[in-house]
Order: sequence, then structure tokens, then C-alpha cells
Amino acid sequence: MQRSAITTPQPTETQVTMSDQKPGSPQPPENQKDEDAIALAQGLFDLARNGGTHMLRPLLEAGVPVDIRTSDGDSLLMLATGHGHVETVRFLLEKGANPNPANNQLRTPLMSAAMTNQVEILELLLEAGADPRAADSEGVSAQDLAQAHGATDAAQRLAARNDG
Repeated sequence: MQRSAITTPQPTETQVTMSDQKPGSPQPPENQKDEDAIALAQGLFDLARNGGTHMLRPLLEAGVPVDIRTSDGDSLLMLATGHGHVETVRFLLEKGANPNPANNQLRTPLMSAAMTNQVEILELLLEAGADPRAADSEGVSAQDLAQAHGATDAAQRLAARNDG
């Protein structure tokens, strides 16, 4: 019986790469797979912006992360909220989307709904656990943003929620 030696591959320079850029910062694609992943992510973001619930459904059910984010930190939920797509927001929340994902400016979907007086989306987010007291990078809350943008209905609902 002949014994064969077991060898463990040693890391090479091409296997281990370190970035001198800020962690989490966008990196240029290194190969076709990277380009394909970027194209898929951009497509997901466009679907959320455009209310493409019917096309998002099979992708998320196939395992695409529901809380994927843009380089600005906007989640699919933030994009759908910002463009007023009630059914897409409902779907994303049903799929387990975090109702409180803050983007790079610490703005949340609730703040976006409040600023644009999207009361139905605001209610969906609150029911899902969105934090009405969260503040953005300037210390401004969803209620403050609603008031500043003349979104009276949203401001009143948030005031009632914050007082209650």
C-alpha cells in the first residue's frame, strides 16, 4: 500500500488581496463575476425604485438579501419608500426587511415617508417597528422632517405616536 502525501495549499499573493481603500467603499470590478453582481444589484435597486414587486419576488425568494444597499446606504425599502411604492414596501416588509435601515446620512425609510407625506407607507413602517424617534446625522427626526416639508398628515401621525 502506497501512502500519498497530503498537501495543504499555501495562500498566494493572488489568493489573498487587501484593499488600501476604506472598508465598505465601492471597489472597481475585478472580473466578469463582479460586473455581473453589480449589474444584478443595480437591477434590484431599479426594481425597488420603480415598484417592480412582481420581479423582486422571485429574486428575493431565491435568496437575494432583502436588505441589500446602494453605495449611499439606501436599502431596497428606502428606495421603494422614496418613490411611493406602497405594495413594494409592503412586500419587502413581509419578506423581513429591516424597517430601520439608516443610510449614510442616517436617514431611514420612515423619514423618507414622513418628508413626502406618504401616510400609508408611514403606517406600514410603524407597524413593522420603525423607530419614530430616530434622528439623522443632523439630529432631525421623522416628525421634524415632516413639519419642515409641510407634510401635515405625516407630522400629525408622528406627533400622536410620539406623545402616546
